[in-house]
Amino acid sequence: MSLRGQRTGQAVSTAVDRYLVAETGGVTVAFAADAVQGLLTPDAVPGGATVMVQGVPYPIVDVRRLLDRPADPETADRRVVLLTEGGRRVAVWVSRVHGLLEASRQQLLPLPAQFRGDERGWYAGLLLWADGVAAVLHTAWLVAGAAMTPIEQNAGSVEHVTMAGGGGV
Repeated sequence: MSLRGQRTGQAVSTAVDRYLVAETGGVTVAFAADAVQGLLTPDAVPGGATVMVQGVPYPIVDVRRLLDRPADPETADRRVVLLTEGGRRVAVWVSRVHGLLEASRQQLLPLPAQFRGDERGWYAGLLLWADGVAAVLHTAWLVAGAAMTPIEQNAGSVEHVTMAGGGGV
């Protein structure tokens, strides 16, 4: 402050990143908001391995299977998150969307040293948020998962939810 009681200098700005926080397979995950293209309700997703949105294909990736997690319950809260990375697209089923979070850089923690293998390519870090911790997923890893066959995604068969109708959120 100056002698006249007015502030001098510039205000300090805090870098903020945005994440979409959701749940899949009983795990809280986060997606970088700049990669999120939209959300769809289950009735907007016909059966099959690809979701078409305005003529653009989004291959479906079953993240819970990639992470070796249990099946999600089929509830009214289920959504499909549409993501893009480097011009490639992917659709991801989640059991619940918690919402959009603006987080300071201090809220994004690096992975602990115990993460030494392939999982370093799966996760961008751990995000502290109001209800706990979310694993931030690398969008590039999810897009690469879309290139896998269903057998590679699960080392078995992948079931796809068949729903009729249209409309999105």
